[in-house]
Amino acid sequence: MTPGEYPVFGKEAAVVVSGVSSWLQAGGTEEKFWEWFSCIRKDLYPVLILQEMGQGLVPMDAEDRRVRDENGRIAQKAVTEAVKAEYVWHGLIECWKNVSEENTYS
Repeated sequence: MTPGEYPVFGKEAAVVVSGVSSWLQAGGTEEKFWEWFSCIRKDLYPVLILQEMGQGLVPMDAEDRRVRDENGRIAQKAVTEAVKAEYVWHGLIECWKNVSEENTYS
């Protein structure tokens, strides 16, 4: 997909970001992710898809723990800063946050 093919929301084009856990496993860090993400979100409407890792189980390997922890911190910060956040588990969608709905009822 080329940038001209992204769906447009107002003046911003949407871009889907996924594979963060694989990127972390390849040596990426939480700090580098947010540096990169802050650059793309200036001009684009990012849709961030993050993988749930571990489901509460702590890996024995130190590198696996680092990846799990950094992925979790990225997810927490992303939900805090997001306009909308949804959790999908086996095809079931739970809305965790929707700022536009919150503003509708205030």
